[in-house]
Amino acid sequence: MTSRECVRRALTFKECGEIPTERDDVTGPDFTYGKGRAGGVPVNAKGVRTDEWGVEWTAAEDGVCGEVKRAAICDWDDFDGFTPPYDVLREADLSRVNASCRGTEKFVMPCWDTSYNLFERMQHLRGTEQLFVDIALDEPGLYLSLIHI
Repeated sequence: MTSRECVRRALTFKECGEIPTERDDVTGPDFTYGKGRAGGVPVNAKGVRTDEWGVEWTAAEDGVCGEVKRAAICDWDDFDGFTPPYDVLREADLSRVNASCRGTEKFVMPCWDTSYNLFERMQHLRGTEQLFVDIALDEPGLYLSLIHI
């Protein structure tokens, strides 16, 4: 059973033999996002880069995405001035998406700079340690941010 068949069966509550999770046979569609706020070295290259969301990353070696060194929302006072990178979507070239999805039996899932779930995005925007502090302290700003991001 292909990953696409497995996901379709799971979504329609049919037996599929396994729970579909992140798998080796999952692929991303052929597309290019706009540049947005990105700058510095390319993703997975040694050095410092800023991603589309305004998060600063440092990688000590090639082949890894690195660590968040400066979050985009360091203080909750910064949140009111924060804007998600909508320009990245406006500038995106999505013209090849449908053809690339039709051309594979794999389950197709877009991935934005290796972060496609809310928890990971919040770790990047706040920093891992600060996010855990926010959760432990039941920080009201955390809940407000989830509505807007």
